[in-house]
Amino acid sequence: RQISRGLPYSYDRLLNVLSTVYNTPSTDDPSFTLADLVLPQMEFFASLMQDSIDAPLIDRFFNKVFGKIYKPELWESADSWNANAFKYAFLPYAVKYNIGDAVQRAKKVFREIDVNCAALQSNNGSSWCSGVSVEIHRAAYCAAGKYDNERGENYDKLMDYYSGEVKVNPYFFQEYRALLEGMACTELPGRLETLIELFLESPLQPSMIFGWFKSNPKASDALYGYLDRKSDSVLKYDGLSSYFDAMTYNWRSKTRLQQFTKLHQKLLQKLNKEQKALFDEYEEKIKKNIE
Repeated sequence: RQISRGLPYSYDRLLNVLSTVYNTPSTDDPSFTLADLVLPQMEFFASLMQDSIDAPLIDRFFNKVFGKIYKPELWESADSWNANAFKYAFLPYAVKYNIGDAVQRAKKVFREIDVNCAALQSNNGSSWCSGVSVEIHRAAYCAAGKYDNERGENYDKLMDYYSGEVKVNPYFFQEYRALLEGMACTELPGRLETLIELFLESPLQPSMIFGWFKSNPKASDALYGYLDRKSDSVLKYDGLSSYFDAMTYNWRSKTRLQQFTKLHQKLLQKLNKEQKALFDEYEEKIKKNIE
C-alpha cells in the first residue's frame, strides 16, 4: 500500500510477526495455509539481498525465522493432509536456504530414489520406482541439482528421469514438474544453458518454469548471457516477459541497470515494437528497484 502511494515503507513489523509465529514452541504441526502465504513473501525478502554483498545473510535469515519449526521428522511419512502439504511447500525452501540438516537429508533421499530406480532398471521415469513419499520429491530433486558435483551427474540423472517420465506419464505432471524444478536449482553454467533451451521449447506456463530461476543465484547471469549470445531464440519466445522477469528479479543496482541498458542498445535494431516496449518496461522496473 505504501509503495503504491509512493511513500516510505518498512518491513519491520511483518518480519517481527513472521519470526514470532514460526518460533512459537507450541507450533508442533505448522500450518500449510500460513506457510503458503509466508514463503513467497520470504523469497521476496531474499531477493532484496540476493544480488548484493548481503547475499550470505539470506541463509541466516531463513534459519532465524524457520529454524525452530524445521524438524527431521518432516522427512518421514505423515498421515495428516496438513503435514504432507506443509512439507511439500516448505522443504524445498529448507534445502535452498540450508535450514537445519535439510540439505543432508534431501541428498540422502535422492540417493535412495536413485538406488531404488536403478534396482528396478527404470528407463521410464521416477514416479513409479522412487520408493519415497511424493511430498518430499521436490526438495530431494532441488538438493540434487543445487549441490551437484562439477560433472553435473545429478543433473544428468534428473534429466534422464524427466525424459522418461514425460514420455510415459505425460499426465502425471506433479513428478515431471518436480524434476524440472529440481534441475532449475543447478548452478552449473553449462547445465543452466541446456535447461534454458529446454524451457524455451516447453509448452508449460512460462511464468511457472522461468519463475523457478528466481531463487537461483546463478540463473540471472545465465539468462542474460543466453539472451546476449542467442537473442534470436529468446526474442521469438512467447513468454519473453517471464524470461525478463526471472532474469531481472533480483537486480537492484546501477551496475545491473547499465548491464541491461547495454544489451538493450545492442539488440535495438532487431527489436519489434512489442519487444522494445518490454525492454523499456523492465528497464524502468530495475530503476525503481535501485535503492
